[in-house]
Amino acid sequence: MKKLKILLVLIIAIIVVAFAVHLVKKKKEALAKLPPPKVVPLPVEVAKVKWGKLAVTEHYLGEIRPVLGAKISSRISGYLLAVTKYEGDRVKKGELLARIDDKPIRARISALKAQIEAARTSFLTKKRIFERDRILYENKAISKEAFEISEAAFKEARARLKTLEAELSAAENDLSYTAIRAPFSGVVTARLKEPGELALPGVPILALEEPTKGYRVFVRVPQAKAASFRPGARALLTEGEKRLSASIFRVHPAVGPGELATVEIRLPSRPFGLPSGARVGVDLTLKEVEGTLVPLRALLENVNETYVFRVKPEKDGLGEIEAVKVELLGRSGEEVAL
Repeated sequence: MKKLKILLVLIIAIIVVAFAVHLVKKKKEALAKLPPPKVVPLPVEVAKVKWGKLAVTEHYLGEIRPVLGAKISSRISGYLLAVTKYEGDRVKKGELLARIDDKPIRARISALKAQIEAARTSFLTKKRIFERDRILYENKAISKEAFEISEAAFKEARARLKTLEAELSAAENDLSYTAIRAPFSGVVTARLKEPGELALPGVPILALEEPTKGYRVFVRVPQAKAASFRPGARALLTEGEKRLSASIFRVHPAVGPGELATVEIRLPSRPFGLPSGARVGVDLTLKEVEGTLVPLRALLENVNETYVFRVKPEKDGLGEIEAVKVELLGRSGEEVAL
């Protein structure tokens, strides 16, 4: 009975498989009789190639700086009593920008003047004693030891007076530094300290620049490529979709091994209205090549080879695209030379 059940299952399985094979065969025969699908041509954008010259460029970042600009700081330490200017204020040369509390310096000057008065009295007294003792020593009225003691006291008093006078002169100079004035006419671009804050030597209080003197864009480039950039060569400044043509003003060589050279570009005004310290894209011209000019988007590059997509002659009203191996001579922006 058990063997009979197994036999029935096998027979049913064989029938199912045979039926499935028959269905697949029928489906293939039906598909074979269908006409092939219609090839739909894909629209592509094309451009005509041309023979010409192309300036090969490299892209860098440049920093905007004023031709005449300075960060104004104090020469002495002290608390700020006033900062008189704000961003955008125009100032004239010599105009007061900030004032530092001068009370500690004035107190030191008063103390030094009193010390100088006492030191001068002591000096004059010891000078008279020394001159008297010198006469006595020349006439053998006092010993050499006594004369040398008198001479040493005189020289010490003289040195003390000179030291105090030098300290007074330095203090009076410091007093003049409590009034910080504009070194040139210009516009305040940054207010970096407020009254009550401590001013320190070398720490900026204000930033000042003169827009009418123009602006510079500094571009750091490898020293090996610096020789390729010449004064007067074309440069293109970019900011997003904006473009501005310029030229190289000067090339500053690297100051040491492993350092970068600097390419300087001069402009009459801030490029794209950007502030000093901002960065802009800069395309510098390396060389000029001559060849077939095509759009960059027509190029296909891999590790070792370069191809360009070319449209073959039309057949039946349709064109075909093929990839042709080419030699890339150079590129500039959205255009390449082959």
